Amino acid sequence: MKVIETKIKSFGNSKGIIIPSRMIKRLGFLEDVIITEDSNGIRITNNSKDHAYLLKKKIEQLRKSKAEIFKTMNQEIRDMTKEEHDTLDNDLENFNDFDILEDNE
Repeated sequence: MKVIETKIKSFGNSKGIIIPSRMIKRLGFLEDVIITEDSNGIRITNNSKDHAYLLKKKIEQLRKSKAEIFKTMNQEIRDMTKEEHDTLDNDLENFNDFDILEDNE
């Protein structure tokens, strides 16, 4: 958790604080925030609409990346020789989830 100290400033008939733009960007705040008051002070959080928007954008990015990966894989498979296809088929028949675990250890 990052702590900053700032001053309360006047904005017309209201008071406010300046939040550093780097912090706003890092936290993923867009336009709307929710301010919650409790006995310890206030808490500023992302509006759920903004959070849903950010998740949707991230999912779109992941889908594009996935599509690019599959496009590359398909092209590589098309470029393979018969012998390379046979080797790949044999490897895939013997592949299981434990192979992934062993590679990551």
